[in-house]
Amino acid sequence: MSQPTKKVLITAFEPFGGSHVNPSEQAVQLLAGWQIPERRIPELEISVDLLPVAGGAAGLRLLERVRREAPDAVVCLGESATATGITLERVAVNLRDYRIADNSGQQVVDQPVVAGGPTAYLTTLPVREMATAITALGIPAELSLSAGTFLCNEVMYTVLHYAATEQPSLRAGFIHVPQLPEQVALGGRGRASMDRLTTARGIAAALTAVAAELRNGP
Repeated sequence: MSQPTKKVLITAFEPFGGSHVNPSEQAVQLLAGWQIPERRIPELEISVDLLPVAGGAAGLRLLERVRREAPDAVVCLGESATATGITLERVAVNLRDYRIADNSGQQVVDQPVVAGGPTAYLTTLPVREMATAITALGIPAELSLSAGTFLCNEVMYTVLHYAATEQPSLRAGFIHVPQLPEQVALGGRGRASMDRLTTARGIAAALTAVAAELRNGP
């Protein structure tokens, strides 16, 4: 007897910080049409969304999609200039402290994501299994204890707070992906990079671990 289909919402961010591209958006575009060598994951129904790099607005848009679609899991993606591989975040903190202005021009300092909310939330995605699935393809992956204090951390905390207070069964978390080779070339700082196809393949592998978790869960 076949397993019921589970819904997974995958989000990415628009370009920011003067860049004209965002590797998370590029990867999600490939996943949306499953334009990668790997086969679709039959037990998952995937939907995607592009979030604005704007404090408050990104979280509101994410929660609108979650409430409307009621996914079983949310996997948010974002760009990291320091990532050397696909980086699975384990912790979101209740802090907004932007090192640069967001795309709406605001630069928040020392403000909570949710007033009165817990200091931090742990991801509810099976990140260790996800990392194992990614590295099995020869793609670098690692676990991280800090999603920063910019929009990536903000949306991760927002969706985990929603899950904790309104939908305890929802699995959610955040993945940082490296910059694209063209971004690193323009920066000229010798940072690591990853092409969009490799990133998309890594995220697809991570989704196989998410599918297994959802399949074996309550």
